[in-house]
Amino acid sequence: MVVDDVGPRNVGIEVSTEERNVRLTGTVVVDEGAKLFRLYSKSSMYAFCVDPVGRIEHLYWGKALPPTDELTYLSFSQGPAKLQRAAVAKKYLRAKPSATALVSNDASGSDTERGNDLADSDSSMDGGPPNCSERAPSPQRVESALAEDDSSAGAHRDTINALGINNLQDLLDAGSIFRAQIDTSTNIKCPLPWENPRTFLGEWAGAATFGKPAKLLEFGEGNTGDYRSPSFELQFHDGGRVCPFRYRSHRVIPGKPSMKNANGTLPELHTNAKDATTVVVTLVIEKSFLECDLVYTVFSDIDAIARRVVLRNTTIHPVLVEKLMSATVDFHTFDSFFLTHLSGSWANERGIVSKELSMGRVCIESCRGTSSHQHNPFAALSAGQPREEDGEVYGMALVYSGNFVAEADMCENGRVRLQMGINPTNFEWELQPNEIFESPECVLVFSDSGLTGMSHQFHNLFRNHLFPKQFQDTVCPVLINTWEAMYFDTTYANVMSLAKRAAKSGVEMLVVDDGWFGARDDATSSLGDWYVNNEKLPEGLAMLAKNINDLGMHFGLWVEPELVSQKSRLYQAHPDWILHKPDIDKDSADGDFVLDLTRTDVQKYLIECMSSIFESANIEYVKWDMNSHITEIYSDHVAPSAQGKVYHQYCMGLYRVLRTLTSRFPRIRFETCCGGGGRFDAGMLHYSPQIWTSDNTDATSRLFIQHGTSLLYPPSCISAHISSVPNHQTLRISSFKYRFLVSLFGSLGLELNITTIEEEECAELSMYLQLYKALSPIIHEGDFYRLWNPVEQKQRCAWMSYHQGRGEAVVAAFLLTSDPGHYLPRLRLKGLDPAATYQVEEIIPSTAAHNVQTGRIEACPAPIYKLGKKSITASGRTLMNAGLPIHLIYDGDTAAFYIRDSARKM
Repeated sequence: MVVDDVGPRNVGIEVSTEERNVRLTGTVVVDEGAKLFRLYSKSSMYAFCVDPVGRIEHLYWGKALPPTDELTYLSFSQGPAKLQRAAVAKKYLRAKPSATALVSNDASGSDTERGNDLADSDSSMDGGPPNCSERAPSPQRVESALAEDDSSAGAHRDTINALGINNLQDLLDAGSIFRAQIDTSTNIKCPLPWENPRTFLGEWAGAATFGKPAKLLEFGEGNTGDYRSPSFELQFHDGGRVCPFRYRSHRVIPGKPSMKNANGTLPELHTNAKDATTVVVTLVIEKSFLECDLVYTVFSDIDAIARRVVLRNTTIHPVLVEKLMSATVDFHTFDSFFLTHLSGSWANERGIVSKELSMGRVCIESCRGTSSHQHNPFAALSAGQPREEDGEVYGMALVYSGNFVAEADMCENGRVRLQMGINPTNFEWELQPNEIFESPECVLVFSDSGLTGMSHQFHNLFRNHLFPKQFQDTVCPVLINTWEAMYFDTTYANVMSLAKRAAKSGVEMLVVDDGWFGARDDATSSLGDWYVNNEKLPEGLAMLAKNINDLGMHFGLWVEPELVSQKSRLYQAHPDWILHKPDIDKDSADGDFVLDLTRTDVQKYLIECMSSIFESANIEYVKWDMNSHITEIYSDHVAPSAQGKVYHQYCMGLYRVLRTLTSRFPRIRFETCCGGGGRFDAGMLHYSPQIWTSDNTDATSRLFIQHGTSLLYPPSCISAHISSVPNHQTLRISSFKYRFLVSLFGSLGLELNITTIEEEECAELSMYLQLYKALSPIIHEGDFYRLWNPVEQKQRCAWMSYHQGRGEAVVAAFLLTSDPGHYLPRLRLKGLDPAATYQVEEIIPSTAAHNVQTGRIEACPAPIYKLGKKSITASGRTLMNAGLPIHLIYDGDTAAFYIRDSARKM
């Protein structure tokens, strides 16, 4: 929806703020006169305007403001913030400008009068200081005056030439120099300019200019005096890099137009015409006619905006694209800026990192061909140190699975530019005449309720507008994966033995992992040979799947299509199908290579090969793995001059394969994986509603990994499996209850050999799986809260999910390391209705307690309840303010509660 020409000149019927916000959600309000755009999401607003020279100027991002309020005054903060020594002052020594002309901006004076003042470069400066109460000239009014095409423009330009001023910024710098002297608090030890301008200007000659970093922009250009990291870098056929994009037009579109310029090869958020509005702002470089679209989609149900950039080469020469950010936001100064992101390593992914920004540039990036274990395509900027429950947070997430960069650039005036897009390292894209390049989509989220509010926005956005539609409101069947149960020994007998025991325990699906194909007895061979190993599975996948189905279970399969083993039939037949420079020796530690997915013939092969497998049996789940980063990046199928395209083309090739297969097999639930959590990003969530979180299945390690992952990604997409003990990655031993509760807050599965556990443990497992099936809708669809932070509190962690529609919550608390004699804080809940009455029930009571005579922790025959009894009744206000007493006494001790609004029917 669009509302045109709304501003202080067009005041409508008075309505309450709440009613007005409801009406405006998901709309774009355009003030055509001021060329000012307001994008209203659920409860926030994003605003920008076109400045007098045609740049897109950022004005505001935060809580929703009335559409009738004047916002152009915000651009007055775009001028220089304080006096800086300016090299441009040398130019002013040639003339005696009038201080009054440069400073005065009398509201009653006309543009022509101001122009005559500016032209009077020989006027006397003996009249004393100008009226300090008058407004300083805004960049807009000065630029408007310079842009006028009338007789006064000649006077302006005569004065500019006489002063040696080459551009508008020189004029603004001159104005700032004179204005700063008026403020006696600056304590500058030199004559005031109206007393002796030559002495003053001479003292300040020879230093650095203030420059354009004062300007808040939506699309920052380089090589024109703005020394911040630019939003784009282009090179024209003549070697030129100056790219002054300026506003040409805009259009508003109901809903969200598809990314047709990417030819369907990039993932994107989806919505309908009622839930979103899109504004497309078209820019152009006038002399070259290169065009650019800034695309903004605002959602009505979430405080989120999706952004992307489209370049169109309407020139007659190729244009080299060296950098193109999907979104850029410039922030005015705060007392302090903190950047929060997710970093880690293999088996230790996505830890939360927050750091205060200082002058300079911080880059979060991947150059590994995937979004990587080391960094995630996400960054958040906060006003001050980020907090869970309060404070303003501005989040960005890139819907992309390849090389990316997130840049936070604080310039000398304290303002910060935050932007994200394809990593320009090893990226070049030659855009031929009439060709179009579309960037990946970037999601912007605002929260005025801290990190928790930001997480809720991202969770809702991904669940409702990114997940495959057929899996949006579903819970993945509880599965058991064969990997840690048998590794490569996937024989028919082993698989069926595991399946029979799993079915008795309530497991709903069996997934055959690595080892079922080719001659795959270890990790050194057979990737690419996607045919059944008849020695291991003599009756094939179809019969195996049927036998699994006969047990009442679904059947799933593991594949790793992007890699090929040197010891494989595929490699012997097509050694040219890998990413590799032919004249350099191949380097592969494990004998595997990455297939060249820039090639359409390789894409076609994978599509048809995988389709043949998926059609051969009743396969309802596929785990799509990729255990390698991309090295030796070179495609023999791509021209030498176009090798800068390979990383991005690989990613688009993968997307084409996934898009085709998920469309062809809509019943199959895909789970993607990359050496664990090496490609856990929004791009993958477009095709797979869940992602393998980490190869580390240790429960304590997973507490930290899942805690960080929850900052951006909802629990429903976090694959979390109960593994055996001692754990295969850490040898750590933890209780079944502890492992279950960690996995409960994700998409639960099993990663263990259930045939080796005792009957008592099997009965315990059955009870846990029944509990998961009952509670998973609350956790997957509810609002997730991080009650205790295991990084900050170190010894403890607590999570909560509250489903407002059902009035139900699930809470779990974990003690990592005990401190005998020390009590834990009461656990304060969040998100409840303060006026409602809730029943709080402990769902898995403890069976251990201290012996009061000896102090020894001993097993108890009767359950031990943390609250003194199985359930209590309390108001939401009490539970959120007084909290629950949580008495955990040993390493790995846990407590869990089911909470229900007493007024709701079960």
